[in-house]
Amino acid sequence: MIHRRFALYLLLCLFAVLAPPLLAAPRLTDLAVLEDKAGKEDIQSVAAATGFKSLPGGSLAAGYTHSVHWLRFTVAAPAGEWWLDIQPPYLDDLRLYEPDAARPGAFVERRAGFVLPFAAREIDYRGFVFKLRHADDAPRTYYLRLATGSSSVIMPRLWAPEAFFANSSLETGLLMGVLAVLLTVALFNINNWFLRRDSLTLWFLAYLISLTINIAGTDGFIRQYLGLDWAAVSLLPIRISALGAIAFSYAFYRRLFMIEHSQRILFWLYEGNFRLALLAIASIPLGYFTDTMPLIGALALLMSLVGTGMSIRLWRRKDAGAGLMLVANLISMTGFSLTLLNMIGVIAGGGVVLYSLQIASLGSVIALQLALGSRYRTEREETLRAHEAVRVAESKEQQEHASSVRQGQLLSMLTHELRNGLSVLRMAINCQPMDPPIIEMAERAINGISEVIERSLQAERLVDGEAQLEPLPCDLAGLVEAIAADCQDPERIRLDIALRPTLTTDPRLLRVIIANLIENALKYGASATPVQVSVAIESAPSAAVVVTVANTVGRAGRPDPARVFEKYYRAPEAHGFTGSGVGLHLGATLARLLGGELRYLAGTGAVVFQLRLQAFASFAA
Repeated sequence: MIHRRFALYLLLCLFAVLAPPLLAAPRLTDLAVLEDKAGKEDIQSVAAATGFKSLPGGSLAAGYTHSVHWLRFTVAAPAGEWWLDIQPPYLDDLRLYEPDAARPGAFVERRAGFVLPFAAREIDYRGFVFKLRHADDAPRTYYLRLATGSSSVIMPRLWAPEAFFANSSLETGLLMGVLAVLLTVALFNINNWFLRRDSLTLWFLAYLISLTINIAGTDGFIRQYLGLDWAAVSLLPIRISALGAIAFSYAFYRRLFMIEHSQRILFWLYEGNFRLALLAIASIPLGYFTDTMPLIGALALLMSLVGTGMSIRLWRRKDAGAGLMLVANLISMTGFSLTLLNMIGVIAGGGVVLYSLQIASLGSVIALQLALGSRYRTEREETLRAHEAVRVAESKEQQEHASSVRQGQLLSMLTHELRNGLSVLRMAINCQPMDPPIIEMAERAINGISEVIERSLQAERLVDGEAQLEPLPCDLAGLVEAIAADCQDPERIRLDIALRPTLTTDPRLLRVIIANLIENALKYGASATPVQVSVAIESAPSAAVVVTVANTVGRAGRPDPARVFEKYYRAPEAHGFTGSGVGLHLGATLARLLGGELRYLAGTGAVVFQLRLQAFASFAA
């Protein structure tokens, strides 16, 4: 859709510059020019001169010069009123000499040009118009004197009044459309700069603003709509913006092509021309603008060729937006070259040449904006990928750190617990012969070491995702009775089983949870006190099977409710007992895996843990 609109804009602008020759009738004939280098000729000497040179193209392009130029042309038109339209609108001093019907051989002088107040113009129009009134069909020869500090370019056109109004409305509307597009792109980049704060956008914005001001001035809109009647003041924005647009384009393109200090020749080629164009602004108040512009223009033409070469290189390298950059540079180089060659007097032409800068500016700015958008999207995607890579790296680093911490905790715990068990074994070995109590103590130490290793392995397998569910019908009461019978001190177990629910769950993992709870209660509860184990079913708020294990508070004290299920956590007083610090963490994790919940009921007189499971639930692996 964007490319279609881009093509439509170009077609409209082409129509704007090609339509005038189709509408203008009749044409001026015998157009010729005489150069007055000293500027001392008058109408009488010019009318008698024989050194006129023909202008077959219908326009004059004499370049930047201090010479005065006299144009001679013949109007062979029917009787009536005809309007002579002189373009471009920035010419300083125009004087039309028309034959005086009352005095044969004499001429009447009529003045126009940028140096006169806008109110002095014959019609309210951005360009210059002379109204010609013919009483008969006889051909008449006119002379037009041009003196300007700008480029000596003239394209005279003859119109019937109705055709002039039709053409000027079309031409003005389309030229204003070009300005509207440039302003829209500028506003977009103002917003873009506030968001990005990058130098590329800032220089592009400076180039856009200068270019827009220059086009508005050279098309005559600043003088027409801002009411700047002092010629020196109204000329300043045109000339400053022309040099500014050239300078800022160098700064912008250097950054667009990513030319850095390491590329010394290219860097100083762009940077040097940038500084030279800015310094050339000082030539305006000093009166050397006419002498400076040919050099600046020639360098700009050279740099447009360099820019096109850079675009081709980036395009071959398949950089983001390089194709659009190449299109922008080709359009800009073509249009600017036509404009520059016309303004320095190398070529003359009609509307296409006169408005080539506007057409090229529109096309290149749109292409550049699309190229910048492509580059910004690529940069944003690269930034997101970089952030994602950093996030993944940080996550991996955090995981590795957490794993390192867990390994450190495990190593610390194993070292502590194994040292205790080994101390008992060493003492048992040193006791010869070994009495039954010593043997029993050694066996408990060995069992404790085995328990630490087994539970640590179970926890690590769970972390690695190796614990898989195998749902089977399970007699919960029978499972609890079997665990109680197999524990180290079964006579301390007090079972309270009112109902015998059957669950669909993983009996293997459920056994691990309940066995850990009972073993912890026997180990950390007060010596020789009973451990209460109950199985019940709650109907409210939701049907759930509840297994409760309670013991009196022993030497290990009460666990910290905030850390009781934390991996490797052990209460300070519990370090006198053999343990891994992973049993409750493992139980809570397995409970969640089974679709249930393991709770610690703080605030009671005893140490109470409660396992809640959904009744008759089926759990998928």
